[in-house]
Amino acid sequence: MKKVFNFKQQIKHFSQMFDKRTYKTFQGVVDGIAKLRNWTQADLACLSDKTVRQIQYFFDKAKWSFQQLNEFRLRFVRNKADFRDRKSDFVALDGSTMKKDSDASFGNLVGYMYSNKDKKTVNGFHLYGASVQTKTGRKYILDFMLFFKEKWLSEFDAWISFATKVAAKSKAWILVLDRGFRSKYLLAHIYHKLRRMFLVRLCATQHVICNGQKKSKSIKSFLANKDAIQLEKGKIWIIENIVIKAWKEVFKEPVTVIIYHANGFKNPLTICISQAQMTLEEAIFFVNMYFRRWKIEQLFKELKSYFRFEKFKVLSHEAIKKYLYIAILVHTLFTTKESEIERIPILKKVFLCILKAKRNIKEITAIGLKLVLEMLSFDTSLKSIMQLLQKKNLTLSYEFL
Repeated sequence: MKKVFNFKQQIKHFSQMFDKRTYKTFQGVVDGIAKLRNWTQADLACLSDKTVRQIQYFFDKAKWSFQQLNEFRLRFVRNKADFRDRKSDFVALDGSTMKKDSDASFGNLVGYMYSNKDKKTVNGFHLYGASVQTKTGRKYILDFMLFFKEKWLSEFDAWISFATKVAAKSKAWILVLDRGFRSKYLLAHIYHKLRRMFLVRLCATQHVICNGQKKSKSIKSFLANKDAIQLEKGKIWIIENIVIKAWKEVFKEPVTVIIYHANGFKNPLTICISQAQMTLEEAIFFVNMYFRRWKIEQLFKELKSYFRFEKFKVLSHEAIKKYLYIAILVHTLFTTKESEIERIPILKKVFLCILKAKRNIKEITAIGLKLVLEMLSFDTSLKSIMQLLQKKNLTLSYEFL
């Protein structure tokens, strides 16, 4: 089983970007973040046989590039068959607020901003994220960016920069955004400058101008039952060849608005796609694509809950970025391991047995694997797992131990 989680062996090609001593610290930090859910720098030092000062030096002063680390990480994950970079992929963009009120003084790196999670204004900074959804159904983190008010002229400028960087790193044909990203300038940048399609959620109160008409009307006015196409689990409206009134000064191209009202839901879903016309099959495809976008919310939750994104103690801008990309690397290692385990029937059966018995988890996920590794990191947990497997009449072959 330890051989399955031998991440030190899997990241050996990362040694090219470190000197010998720093690489050993890098291995220890990766191992510690993988094995522990709630840890301190002292815990990382113990696991890697380093001092706390060496761990602090690794993040704050050691000369290694987090940009190069991310390049190596993307090369590592895209070498896997299920994660190849293809035009059939789509990229989801989203943001999250990192609350830093109680930990330490972060000087001018933080500012007051609204947190959707806490439903109030908090002291912190924004984290911008992009995740890739492949045609095979796999997801992985493409990139992240920190937004500090002191570092950017505006949040809009930061999003333009991040979207440009994301487009350069992926062949994906479309960018998917939530309703907080209805900036006409950002959407025009995606369509005209980056030459990608976009899918963005709208409010039903948005006004649109139909083809050949001068007056605008609310999207809500289209919600007449006689115009709806009945589906098995709801109904759908497809409004083609329209211009969004609020965008027309910057983005005049015709788009399609899709309204989907699932059975049992109070409010319908309204999305806009940068495509003038589409069939019913295409409309259903785009609705499903938006729902699949929800997985980026899960990525943020996983990183915050299991990789201590909001609990780190490093204080400098450079150190925060280095920690961020190390945590993303560890998350990616578990993501690729999830794919590998599902290809080995006996190993998949063993992990599902452990996850179901210990955590009531019924499918293999990256976080499920991290929980298993945390349990295996302690002898008492390992003994209880072996006893459990014996009760289930399962045995592990020696190649996995």
